[in-house]
Amino acid sequence: TEASSSTTKSFDTYFLTPDEKNVRSKLEKIDSQTFLKQIAASESGGAVWLGEHHNSAADHDFQAAFIEQVYKRRRKAPMAIGLEQVQQEFQPVLDAYIDGKISIDRMRFMVQWDKRWMWSFDNYRKIFETAQQFKIPLLALNVDSEDLSLVEKAGYPGLPKERLRKYIKDPVGFSQFALEPEFKSYVDYVIQPSYDLHRRMGLLRYTMAGEEMEEEMTFRRFLSGRILWDEGMASGAFSWCSNNPDGLLIGLVGADHVKFKNGIPGRFQRMAAKDNKFDCISVVINPTLIDSRPSGSVASIPTSDSAAYPDRITLQLRYVKSDGLDLNADAGGPRVPAGEGVLQFSDYVVVT
Repeated sequence: TEASSSTTKSFDTYFLTPDEKNVRSKLEKIDSQTFLKQIAASESGGAVWLGEHHNSAADHDFQAAFIEQVYKRRRKAPMAIGLEQVQQEFQPVLDAYIDGKISIDRMRFMVQWDKRWMWSFDNYRKIFETAQQFKIPLLALNVDSEDLSLVEKAGYPGLPKERLRKYIKDPVGFSQFALEPEFKSYVDYVIQPSYDLHRRMGLLRYTMAGEEMEEEMTFRRFLSGRILWDEGMASGAFSWCSNNPDGLLIGLVGADHVKFKNGIPGRFQRMAAKDNKFDCISVVINPTLIDSRPSGSVASIPTSDSAAYPDRITLQLRYVKSDGLDLNADAGGPRVPAGEGVLQFSDYVVVT
């Protein structure tokens, strides 16, 4: 049966403007219908990343409505939905579902949703129904759990090269990305606290696939798995955009992969920089104070898990762009002071 049209409930949209001279970005409320029209009207192609909270029905209801409204406004221009929730090996299953060859429940079973993703499928059901109703292609973005487990247990040498190339198609750019000063700030603020929280919860003896390990996962391997995850999803999205240069991919991924740029969006931008023609827009849905602070640092603050206060979230991170240029080294002169930059939380935030 056809899905009923998703109703676009009212939501508030805020545009963020980074400000290197101040502590905070500028947060400007804009008209939500204008926001939808601007996304739909893009002629340069590219990706819009909708950062979700996996357990939030409100986030997924917004995603389903957003997809429908943008699709209708684009009037048959190429469009696809990228899914963190489905691993790349199951792409043929998603294709069969959109083609009407299997039911939604059969698709759920065949992608091993309850084993590999585990978050409530019912919260995502509207998204899949909307995709099939309008025949919008679904793109499996996530790294296969078998491959991710090998990296978490033994680092990149543990994954055969041909399988590593499936996710890292630009090894030079991948390596360079990790050397940038802004990435170090991102790791210190976002990934290291996440690792510490996993340790306190006793989760580092298990891979993301749930496989128990003999020893606790080191930070290096935790980081290797995390950035393989981000790189693989960005690479899959970029491949689709390259094959559909005027197409729009709407990526449904966790907010942690979107915030502060250096997850998926920054990697996608790096890949697109050669052509300089694809949009890359980041949106975090219903952000909370917890989303914008290091893991575990604000849980005790009242309403820290509420999305009702977008003005309270940390909107940008400052970082030192370099150690400075030693222009007078031969003469024993002073170093030129390093410049500062900011990592923006996202391009937009949406509150439903």
